[in-house]
Amino acid sequence: MSKDVLSRLAAIIKSRRQARPEDSHTRRLLDEAPIKPAKKLGEEAIEVAIAAFREVRRVEGAEGAGEPAESPAPPLPEPE
Repeated sequence: MSKDVLSRLAAIIKSRRQARPEDSHTRRLLDEAPIKPAKKLGEEAIEVAIAAFREVRRVEGAEGAGEPAESPAPPLPEPE
């Protein structure tokens, strides 16, 4: 992920921190720090991992069908 994307994300979070709680879900999460933001981050991380896993399976399926595949993401480690 590029530094530019992270900088933009940080700026968005900072601006939403200044919003009224009635207007911003991010603000409400931040007001309940550290538990609520950490829980939300974990939920989003799981969604990203699942999406990455599905993409790897999709690319591997395309390769097995003889279709040219895009460069796949590295495989995810097996769960413990």
